[in-house]
Amino acid sequence: LNSTQAFRWTIQTGAVALGQLQPEARSTVATAVSADGAVVVGYGLVSASDLRAFRWTAGSGLRRVDELLAERG
Repeated sequence: LNSTQAFRWTIQTGAVALGQLQPEARSTVATAVSADGAVVVGYGLVSASDLRAFRWTAGSGLRRVDELLAERG
């Protein structure tokens, strides 16, 4: 499988990779960003058949949506 990595671009920082969902994750793909660029969402390929949604913020970094939901009950 090819490996890709989602990134966030700003004038101040240029392109900055958002990271991976876990060390063995193969790829992350950003699919949407908030108007101010503070929140990026997308999905990560954890294995050949396992896609997981993510949310990125500067404060919390790249987090799986299922984990965020579980934390909030």
